[in-house]
Amino acid sequence: MGKVHSAYYQNHPTFKIIWPWIVCLSAGLFFFYDFMLMNMFNSINSDISKAFSLNATQVSWLSSLYPIATVVFLMVSGLLLDRFSTRRIILTAMFICLISTSGFAVSQNIIQAGFFRLAAGSTAAFCFLSCVMLASRWFEKNHLALVTGLIVTMAMTGGSLSQAPLKTLVTIYGWQNALFALSLFGLILWIIMFFLIHDTPSQKVWHHPRTKPFMSIRASLAQTIKNPQNWILGAYTSLMNLVICVFGGVWGQAFISSVFQINDLVASEITMMIFLGTTIGSPLAGWISDKMGKRKKPMILGALFSLLLSLMLLTFSTPSIITLKSVFFLLGLSTSTQVISYPVIFESNPKNLTGAAESFSGTIIMSGVALFPLFYGTLLDWQGGLMYTADDHWFAYQVLPLSLVLSLLLSLFVKETYCKANHF
Repeated sequence: MGKVHSAYYQNHPTFKIIWPWIVCLSAGLFFFYDFMLMNMFNSINSDISKAFSLNATQVSWLSSLYPIATVVFLMVSGLLLDRFSTRRIILTAMFICLISTSGFAVSQNIIQAGFFRLAAGSTAAFCFLSCVMLASRWFEKNHLALVTGLIVTMAMTGGSLSQAPLKTLVTIYGWQNALFALSLFGLILWIIMFFLIHDTPSQKVWHHPRTKPFMSIRASLAQTIKNPQNWILGAYTSLMNLVICVFGGVWGQAFISSVFQINDLVASEITMMIFLGTTIGSPLAGWISDKMGKRKKPMILGALFSLLLSLMLLTFSTPSIITLKSVFFLLGLSTSTQVISYPVIFESNPKNLTGAAESFSGTIIMSGVALFPLFYGTLLDWQGGLMYTADDHWFAYQVLPLSLVLSLLLSLFVKETYCKANHF
């Protein structure tokens, strides 16, 4: 079967142009699905709290188990993807993910729910990194930021669906039935991915090519850790991610409802605008970076505009729904420059360390995704006890502009690669 596909690929120029997009965007379905699960707590927050009698800190802990598991498995994922078939890893991880979704739905207590949340989170360590690995094999390097941006767009589309659409589904059918529906949807995606994902454009499309001896795990980690750009880019992206992981993933709906006295469904529509902004902004940021032939300048501008928007939100007292939707959309748009950091990591490390470098920076990124919502929930409990007022949310909100100040400072230390890989 692989030889048939390879022959067709080599003999049809039109197919040769289309096929890389089919492969990489099919792999992006995994990221799309995983991002739905990561950010679904915005829609089931109150239901989970009632079902298991949890306070804000406990809800944040349960939600954060997903990115915590991702952090734990990220370095493992990079080492595995440098050595084994990307296709097989994606299909295995996706299958675990959809089984874990059903398991979470039938959980009878917080321990069971936490286990399945951890299991699903462990698969997220493979989703984006595997997509970047495939993109680096199937596309020219001057298109890498655009492809990466489009894959992130797929994830943000999943994040958008986990807001108002999922909230509507939960309201009508209950949170458990809604998660069963997500599991069935995941199975359909798995079948599509099974037939369309291939490892490389070479003849043996079903297997990862071994072009050179593997570097030892210790040497891979040592060389990756010694590169300061991996630390800087990971921290920059983590801090820029705070808007999505805190306000898009867990606390945005509660913040908007409490601070601006807006009902939950409309609040979920507002938080969905973050994902819509990132959906548009990610490929746009990648395309602009590729066209400019620069990486650093767009990253600086994205951090700067995000900071200004976060400060603008502090000045609002009784904004209109349209105003709030516009600001959250623009926040998603401006913070999407974080996607540029992924091709910069690829361009700043040896080719045989692509997986290790991306996973190391990803560990830093996902550590922030795990800790920020928990930190926000802890600030709420510390400030307000069990009842959270608008003042409590404003107090916790201050972590957002602070993180964007730090991301702006970090962007100044990013080394410009001019969209060229320094594979030494």
